[in-house]
Amino acid sequence: MEDSTMKKFRSSILMLATLLMAGAAITSCTSDDVVPDPQPNDEQTYLLTIVAEKGSDVLTRALGYSGTSLVSTWETTDEVSVYNETKGAWLTGMLKPESAGASATLSGTLTGTVDVDDILSLQYPAQTRDYVGQDGTLAKLASDYDYILGRAQVATISGDKITVNQVGGTPGNIIFQNQQAIVKFILYMPDGTTPFDATNVTIDALDGCGHSRLIQNATIDGTMTLGPIITSPSATNVIYAALSTKADEALRYKIAANDGTDYYSYTRSGVTFSNGKYYEIGVRMQPDASYMPLTIEATVDATTVTFENKATGSVTYRIDGGAANTISSNSSEDIVLSAGQTVAFYGDNATYYNSGSSHISCDKDCYIYGNVMSLISSTDFASVTTLTGEKNFSQLFETSDSEHLISHPTKDIVLSATTLTERCYFRMFMGCSGLTKAPDLPATTLAPYCYTRIFSGCGFTTAPALPATTMVEGCYMTMFELCTSLTEAPVLHSTDLALTCYSNMFHTCTSLTTAPDLPATTLAEGCYNSMFTGCSSLTVVPVLPATKLAKESYANMFCGCSSLSLLTILASDVTADNCITAMLSGVSSAGTLYTPIPDVWKPYLPSWTVTTP
Repeated sequence: MEDSTMKKFRSSILMLATLLMAGAAITSCTSDDVVPDPQPNDEQTYLLTIVAEKGSDVLTRALGYSGTSLVSTWETTDEVSVYNETKGAWLTGMLKPESAGASATLSGTLTGTVDVDDILSLQYPAQTRDYVGQDGTLAKLASDYDYILGRAQVATISGDKITVNQVGGTPGNIIFQNQQAIVKFILYMPDGTTPFDATNVTIDALDGCGHSRLIQNATIDGTMTLGPIITSPSATNVIYAALSTKADEALRYKIAANDGTDYYSYTRSGVTFSNGKYYEIGVRMQPDASYMPLTIEATVDATTVTFENKATGSVTYRIDGGAANTISSNSSEDIVLSAGQTVAFYGDNATYYNSGSSHISCDKDCYIYGNVMSLISSTDFASVTTLTGEKNFSQLFETSDSEHLISHPTKDIVLSATTLTERCYFRMFMGCSGLTKAPDLPATTLAPYCYTRIFSGCGFTTAPALPATTMVEGCYMTMFELCTSLTEAPVLHSTDLALTCYSNMFHTCTSLTTAPDLPATTLAEGCYNSMFTGCSSLTVVPVLPATKLAKESYANMFCGCSSLSLLTILASDVTADNCITAMLSGVSSAGTLYTPIPDVWKPYLPSWTVTTP
């Protein structure tokens, strides 16, 4: 693909397939050979004239779309700032084109301190590159965001006249380098043909650690602020964006947008947008609840949504995106909705527990979806993943009417926090039998009792993935208790257990037929206590590989598992207190166990036929 112009060159459109293979070295804004502590001459006023060579990387302000490429030209009203890299100071005055066109001679008077061999940076259109405030139009990019940089080395100073060479001392015209890529995004609905007319677009580029690499603003000395670029178009599916990254590297780009009603996103990894190039790509947007505030949607008329606010700060709500209403601390609000109406909640409180739990409930069936972090950060909830206060969302939906909160067929509940706090989700959805889809739980670092009873009594059949490998006290205790529809348990990765970490985890999950693997070989006190109690359909249990047991580690583990017919236990030392108490109470089947059986086991295996595996 040819290099494009925002300012003075042409470039063929690069389509998405080519986009993923594109890459070019980024041009540094500053020299690596800065002279330390130079001895400056007195300030003087100089006349500087340069020829801005067109070249493949020359970019200028006036951008026009020819149908296949961007075409740019200098205008006589353009002004170029000059920074003395060697002295670390801006020169007063500007260079201006002597004529409009694809190439130009720039001239002007400058005041400051300049010596022979100093390196000068020539920057347009501003001394600081600022990519915040884009509106998605090419005209706005042309006027405010089309940054170019040329670098020159002072060759001679004769009286008040300065002549320059290319950096390194080679005579010749000065080559200007574009400091960003121009990307034309064409947004479509999931069908790939219907235009997605966006009213708000957020673009971000993330490295492998999830850190943003997009430059929001940068100064000539290399100081940068990184973060997403937000544009505000007027209901269009064509979005132009000026994007500059900290390094020219393959990143994971995410585009999130609102069509005036719902939020969608598109994500693609391994993408490089190189500075000085123009790209045009079409993307299929997909529904994305991460960018939706926590929302309740009525399914029938005359539905009352009640928010009881126990947070120390207020909560804001909007009905169908309308005017903001406030729920003060320690007060309750009844919100009446018609069928199809929504109420979205926002707040800036660290926790919703303060001498009691905040509650959200409905008196009739309502869909629940969106990002619960909109209660933590009213504006940046899509990017906030850290919880700080204890019991943040404790019992938030555990109300007498919680069964009326039901899963939406296409929009999800989002629990995006990856840094958790003690009891942050304690009993959060307890009793929500209408919750037939569990939200994802991305956290890999847990906190004590963080998920205790979070889904107790919920109605989903498949549990969410649990990626954590290190347990903490009570972290999964009673997590899926009374989930009688649950047929598929999550994979449990951990070999590093903690006090009561899995205690009662699947208590009375009567539809569960297969237990997950339990790979730990060293157990912690009470870690599996009553883990599968009441799982009457459980028939398959993997080998229990632990050789080092702990107090009450297996106590009541399979109590009431009346369908259990096979069990292989590798441990023969049960000296820990009550480690197998009532482990198989109510189970009457043949088992496979290591022999010899210690006498202490025999009271707990009254009717088992024991064989050697």
